[in-house]
Amino acid sequence: MMQVERMPLDKMMQKKQVLEWQRDDYREINRKLQEFRLFLSDSFGKQATLNAKTVNSSNASRITATARADAADTSYVISQVTQLATAASNASSGENGIGKDGAKIDPNKKLSEVEFAGGFTAGEQFSITTYNKDGQAVTKSFTADGSKTLNEVMAEVNRSGIGVNMFYDEYSGKVSITRTETGKNNPNGPEMVLEGDFLENTLQFNEPETSAKNAVFTINGLETQRTSNTFTVNGTTITLHDTFTDSSAVTINVVKDVDKVVDSVKEFITKYNEMIDLINGKLTEERYRSYTPLSEEQKYGMKDKEIEMWEEKARSGLLRNDPVLSSGLSQIRMALAESIKGLESQLGIKSLADIGIVTTKNYMDGGKLELDTSQKGADRLTGEERLRKAIAEDPDAFYNIFMGGTSDGPQAEQGVARRMIGLIDKTIKENIEQRAGNEFRQNHQFTIGRELDDVNKRISNFEQRLKQIEDRLWKKFSAMENSLSALNSQSEALMSQMMSLSGMNKR
Repeated sequence: MMQVERMPLDKMMQKKQVLEWQRDDYREINRKLQEFRLFLSDSFGKQATLNAKTVNSSNASRITATARADAADTSYVISQVTQLATAASNASSGENGIGKDGAKIDPNKKLSEVEFAGGFTAGEQFSITTYNKDGQAVTKSFTADGSKTLNEVMAEVNRSGIGVNMFYDEYSGKVSITRTETGKNNPNGPEMVLEGDFLENTLQFNEPETSAKNAVFTINGLETQRTSNTFTVNGTTITLHDTFTDSSAVTINVVKDVDKVVDSVKEFITKYNEMIDLINGKLTEERYRSYTPLSEEQKYGMKDKEIEMWEEKARSGLLRNDPVLSSGLSQIRMALAESIKGLESQLGIKSLADIGIVTTKNYMDGGKLELDTSQKGADRLTGEERLRKAIAEDPDAFYNIFMGGTSDGPQAEQGVARRMIGLIDKTIKENIEQRAGNEFRQNHQFTIGRELDDVNKRISNFEQRLKQIEDRLWKKFSAMENSLSALNSQSEALMSQMMSLSGMNKR
């Protein structure tokens, strides 16, 4: 009897399950769209990706180099490096170290407990002055607190940002201090000015520093200097590793890394096709209406594999021909197909097809991309050959075919990747998340969520109604049982009386 009463509840539970499956399918697509959008904006769409450079050194043991995307395609000849840049340094003077009578000190003991040759006065102030790249003095002051250890004081100095590194050498018993930057920033004086009794007497920094040196080299016939062995020229960062003369000049060649860019374009095609596969799969998936979500009672007695196969059919096709997804996909396809308005190009590049990227001929693919295998143009070039030519000979147009224009500019003037970023954002925020929300939204903030709340409310109300029906039936059954029990008692009493009368008649 209750099984019949529960049938509407089973229908509502099935409705709830279908809504949850739809929500999850939308969100799966949402994640794929976000993944592709992030790839476009944070990886593929960067200058470093679409205009990647490679740098070759004729002698990498002496000079290495890297190049930014905006580096000029050129060559640098470094004919000699007569001097490498070094950092200024200083060390405790004297032959026996900073400990009293030449004894080694424990740098982890409190300063007040250490016997220094030059003495120690707790609480003294000391300062260190260095010079920045502009030659401006930078000074930091410190306190030689007797409760601190030497290692603690040196660590405080090292992390202060003053640009020095201090350490105690146990073998010599001395302290070393070195600038963390190479080169001469204070050409008219020392790179480090050390003041205060703690530095001058306790740690015995009372001798002139070992001077810093600039790197001195000749590049493309120009003799010049740098404060660092690593420096940048027109977007190319060069690092000097050794000194050498004119007889062993090193050549640095900066060229476009065509192979790397082609690989990035192929990755773009692969990731786009994966996204198309997922969306097309949901839009064309078969709907098996006779397979409804299983109730707990229906699952009872079924094997796990049977349940899995049933539910695979039951949740198939829930987004078949979905207008939200169909609209978003159509707009993305159009963004790929349309030419870029106002694009300046030496090779006449206006669209993806001009650089060899086309949609597959099989309409069942749903608009997937591939590199054209046919030969086109006067040069009869294949798609990959056209792509390589665009990268090498027309790099600005190649970049703009993907990322031209601005985010808030006319879509017709935007590159295809920039267009897709905007369209994906619109599809996610205005369509999918309005319909299915995301993990951060509450049910009342999206359509399926509100439908779920409504179904849950109806389920709760119906369960209360079933409870009332069940209670009412129990009361009826209890009353019937009591009536039957009373009838049985009366019947037994009547039978007993009849048996008594029968016995008396026999006597």
